[in-house]
Amino acid sequence: MQIQCPRCAQDIPTTAVNMERFIAKCDNCNSMFDISDLAADVPGQIRGKVPLPKGLVIAEDARDFVITRRWFRPFFILLVFACIFFIGFSLSFYSDLPDDMPSALQFVPIFQLAIITGLGYYTLCGLLNTTTISLSNGRLTVTHKPLPWRGQVDMEAGEIEQIYCKQHVRQTKNGESITYRLKAMLKDGSSKTLVYGLNEDEQALYLEQELEKRLNIVDQSIPGEWK
Repeated sequence: MQIQCPRCAQDIPTTAVNMERFIAKCDNCNSMFDISDLAADVPGQIRGKVPLPKGLVIAEDARDFVITRRWFRPFFILLVFACIFFIGFSLSFYSDLPDDMPSALQFVPIFQLAIITGLGYYTLCGLLNTTTISLSNGRLTVTHKPLPWRGQVDMEAGEIEQIYCKQHVRQTKNGESITYRLKAMLKDGSSKTLVYGLNEDEQALYLEQELEKRLNIVDQSIPGEWK
């Protein structure tokens, strides 16, 4: 099966074809085009196009491409009640302590305050924050607002060789916690995490698909990536 560029009729080599995403890139005119109509002729496909998943919103014009993702999930409502309970428990606990509190307990308030502060801030971020992934003027940026959070990204889009997804498994006392990360393989051979903490693989795969499309990157398999 020979694939030709619909713009310049140049033959497309197999190295410039991604049959998992049904896209190809022409090195002659630098255009990317859809080849999903060939899917029926190719057996054993892993996946086709990923549709826009729930929770992501796209805004695009001639210059900018922006995807936003709200952090909010019902889980954060439960955390609000957990914070209220923890604060109430701490106030009740210390109101009953004697004035001659043992020295070993004097550090407990600091420990509890740290937990309440951290949990409360994380809960507020979950209720209010939005992650914005933007391609504009040759730069890729990832921001988390309105409350500051780690993982901000600001880099030249031309540094990116490939974009891929990784599954992240963390063991907890209740079993496994599984999230997904969007990562970039850079042209210098290093890798960089773009977005982490995604609860659905469809979101990570869609972000990979759309960013590679707009960066004219033909997707190639990365060892250990999530498909």
